[in-house]
Amino acid sequence: MNVRSAATVLATLATACSHASTAPREANPGDTIGVAVGESVAVRSSNVRVLFVGASDSRCPSDVVCVTAGDAAIVLAFSGNTGARTDTLYLVRSPKTLTYGGFRFEAADLSPYPRSTGTPPSPTLTLRVLSGP
Repeated sequence: MNVRSAATVLATLATACSHASTAPREANPGDTIGVAVGESVAVRSSNVRVLFVGASDSRCPSDVVCVTAGDAAIVLAFSGNTGARTDTLYLVRSPKTLTYGGFRFEAADLSPYPRSTGTPPSPTLTLRVLSGP
């Protein structure tokens, strides 16, 4: 992880902590839901919650030609009957899905797509909530 990525993750974590007190959004298994940094999702009919802590985005900027496409590391914090856990999933490399509390969570997208100039806005994760392992 480079210095810029580390700084982005730290700023994202600070933002997530300041927004973590908001009420969780609800999702059913099979739903795809947009989640901003610091927002959480509660899976209906369970006590499973997922908090979007932040992301480190090394994808090739849309206005640049790159040799490799890069990837985005997405940090999620889980809570429920099986205890608390923080884990990372990715858009390109493995793991692309995480399992917690009998559900699978998959990053469908991370937006906005990076550009080479300007300060990137806070990311929004498109998260799929799926049944079973």
